[in-house]
Amino acid sequence: MIDLPNVDLKMIKAPLKINNGTVVEVLATQFDDKGRIEIGLAATTQYNITREERVLMIDVEKVKPPAEEKAAAKEEQKEELKKEEPKKEEEAIQEKKIELSSPPPQCLLLRNQ
Repeated sequence: MIDLPNVDLKMIKAPLKINNGTVVEVLATQFDDKGRIEIGLAATTQYNITREERVLMIDVEKVKPPAEEKAAAKEEQKEELKKEEPKKEEEAIQEKKIELSSPPPQCLLLRNQ
């Protein structure tokens, strides 16, 4: 939702249907001294608003399809596991160090059966 002071949006009567997978519709509403633009999104996403003189630009990041989101989540999990693996190796090495640092046995018994 963007409020624009001293802007007249009365000429825009109906919502603009977009339905491109990211933006569903754009709705313009006029109040006494300001215009309001509402952008209906298919899902939460990042956006950037910039202004160049009398032009307001709203860049909306494309929403990833569910399959892409799942793939990205799996990649993140793999990266986390890779980070954890060295920790597990370090823990195993530490455990071995502990085992090796214990006193050696005083007697060794070999049995041949």
